[in-house]
Amino acid sequence: ADFYEGQEVMLYPSEWLNRAETLASSLPRNRAAKAIGVDPARGGDNTAMCAIDEKGIVELVSKKTPDTSIINSEIKAFIRKHNVSPEAVMIDTGGGGHQHADNLRRDGYNVRTVGFGEAASPIDLFKKFKSHVKIVETREEKYAYKNRRAEMYGLLRQLLDPFEPGFAIPAEYAELRRQLSPIPLLYDGEGRLRLPPKHKKEAGSTEVTMTDIIGCSPDEADSLVLAVFGLLNKATPRVVGAI
Repeated sequence: ADFYEGQEVMLYPSEWLNRAETLASSLPRNRAAKAIGVDPARGGDNTAMCAIDEKGIVELVSKKTPDTSIINSEIKAFIRKHNVSPEAVMIDTGGGGHQHADNLRRDGYNVRTVGFGEAASPIDLFKKFKSHVKIVETREEKYAYKNRRAEMYGLLRQLLDPFEPGFAIPAEYAELRRQLSPIPLLYDGEGRLRLPPKHKKEAGSTEVTMTDIIGCSPDEADSLVLAVFGLLNKATPRVVGAI
């Protein structure tokens, strides 16, 4: 019972991405990052790391890491470069991410992990964020997500929405734009925003995946939405003795 909202409707319309590039051209490059998203690689994919603030992308790096033993040192260096609190660093649990996070925590970097297949948050993080920064809502819109992947990509969609102040994506990150541009806007039978799976679940499956649509693994896009999720979903301080 899945359906398109419209045959040519994209999750990130080209006009929205053009606006994001225009916004980036007017911002200083030495802004302080507030959150980092890390999509660690395994196999032939890229390890991608994205640092952002409320206004947009500060830096995005992506490269092959066939020697996965260097990934932790690369993450540490990126965190130190941008002086971001480890609690604001989100790491995908796939691709060995859980093990990388465990190693980082042992070294004193209390990073957080998130799985794209997890259940979506019970509240709309974007509305919570807007209230926090005192942005006046100009319209009321309901957002529901099939899973965490849809939620994280949906949060980026809301940031890029032209009804909002905007989110900057520098034009130099052409590969990121190439990955974002062809993703269709899809809803399931219950009206929840959904995304195609990243890879085929079974050999011979005819299900269209993100890799089919983009032509590769969406490493840069995943690192960006992880960073957005980390920015909007602040870590909750633990209280000793609390139940």
